[in-house]
Amino acid sequence: MKLTSMLAVIMVICLGLGIQTSTAQGPDLGALNIAAIKSIQINADESGYYSEVMVLLENSGDKALKLKNVNFDVRFKEKDKIIPFGTAPLKEIIIPSSIKESSSKGKVDAILRVKIGPKDDKTVGLLIQLFNIIGNPSNSLVMILEGTGEVGTKIEKGWIYHTGMKAELEFVPTIQREILFK
Repeated sequence: MKLTSMLAVIMVICLGLGIQTSTAQGPDLGALNIAAIKSIQINADESGYYSEVMVLLENSGDKALKLKNVNFDVRFKEKDKIIPFGTAPLKEIIIPSSIKESSSKGKVDAILRVKIGPKDDKTVGLLIQLFNIIGNPSNSLVMILEGTGEVGTKIEKGWIYHTGMKAELEFVPTIQREILFK
């Protein structure tokens, strides 16, 4: 009986150590950044208004990151006023490490298709409000991407995924005209 108890204790200790050493590091979301908003193109189809927003994502961490099945809420902020722009699903994008690669390889373009709203007066009013804020160079505009999804961290022979990760990224253009509207 004592031998069985000792074996059980030894197994628990070994399993505990095994679990402790095999725990993977979470993704370094602090290394993820919006480097630029390259363009915002407003379009309409039969379902309503949508926008294609091209952002340049940057990974300053030492491991590549993969974003999968992320749903972004896109908002703009000007002083204390927040303007909800819409939602944008992102199926998958890999952002290489700028440390492991050359610095230009740590950046990747992502096209976010943002569903703005139906073809009605409320949506048109929202777009006019946004154009007025962006058109005034004295306004301090901030773009906010808040999303939840899976984040993969590159390992030697694959990826480790972390589900239910949430991030809020902000981009403040240094020159208001950096955002190209088409």
